[in-house]
Amino acid sequence: MKKQILKSAVCCLLLAIMVFSLAGCSSPKNAIVGKWVGSFETYTFYDDHTLKYSDSGDSSTPGTYSIVNDQLELFENGKTAPVNVFHYKIEGNELTLTREDGAQFKFKKEK
Repeated sequence: MKKQILKSAVCCLLLAIMVFSLAGCSSPKNAIVGKWVGSFETYTFYDDHTLKYSDSGDSSTPGTYSIVNDQLELFENGKTAPVNVFHYKIEGNELTLTREDGAQFKFKKEK
């Protein structure tokens, strides 16, 4: 009887750990999905890892993105090497992109 209770408790604990682990893995990568507006440019990230980049003019450029750990890689359509690589951080509705040279760019998420 005690073994059965112990087995049940261990199974419940393992299940809870798995659920929280899966939730933690998917959240940061999905947090970037949406439209982010900066001072001179706008990025729109989609669920399918495509993106649209717009500058302060009327032009927009399609592309794709990849997230590896805390690195955001941006690709132009048809290219295999990233055109930009940033360390990214999301806090609330603010996205900060930091280049390797330390330059930072801040964006607000549009609702």
